[in-house]
Amino acid sequence: MKVSLGMFTVFEALQKDLAQTIKRVAELGYDGIEMYGEIPCPAKELRSILEENGVEISGWHVEWCHLQPNTIEETLAYHKVLGTPYLIIPALGGPWNIGHTQAEDCAEVWHRHAQEINRVIERAEKEGFSVGYHTHAHEFENCYENAETPYRILLSECPRLIMELDTGNCIEGGGNPVQALQYAGNAAKLVHVKPYSKENAFNERLGSPTDETPLAAVVSACFENKAEWIVAECEPDPGTEVFGLAQACCTLIRDEISQIQKNVK
Repeated sequence: MKVSLGMFTVFEALQKDLAQTIKRVAELGYDGIEMYGEIPCPAKELRSILEENGVEISGWHVEWCHLQPNTIEETLAYHKVLGTPYLIIPALGGPWNIGHTQAEDCAEVWHRHAQEINRVIERAEKEGFSVGYHTHAHEFENCYENAETPYRILLSECPRLIMELDTGNCIEGGGNPVQALQYAGNAAKLVHVKPYSKENAFNERLGSPTDETPLAAVVSACFENKAEWIVAECEPDPGTEVFGLAQACCTLIRDEISQIQKNVK
């Protein structure tokens, strides 16, 4: 199992100096990076930077607007050159009103989203990509008739969708990340490990006394699901030294992976 850093963690540094930021992340011991946001440079240039530093791209959070019929071909062409294996939809709905407003939220809307996601999957798979969805709190908070939630709807109606569970967002939404991973099963090929607590919200450190992440159980569930990547991500308050946070996350996650591997042997 490989460990990647969600580059939202170091996004400010990334915007200032892409190559140097990736170099620093590689030096922290990460196997890969997960990109977020708009394209920062040509695909060949970014691929060269990754290869020079010996890191992979585990995936890219591709905005919904770039996966529409009039934009998807350009998106796929870029990621074909880069070699991105997973195209992850960052969010639908929620406070960002992506695809629908909060006032419009209902089960029927999510059923329609599932159909559109299947359209994206069908097109992307022809080019060798897998398509994923990254969770937030509302996929667990919003509950409709028959206990349907957006999380359950997407998993049941998009059988080839990769579900990238975000542990912190899951906890924020009242969910249990271990149970959510068990429900997702082998669909959870990538898992975001993000610290969270009711006391500090996302300004939290993985493994701190207040962090509510059940890290050992999450990593164990990742092994059971045969997950490919654990993606570390932090959302600290401005002014925090983020590279130190990223290094601590990498160390803690690798320690849990090593412990499970020892127990298996």
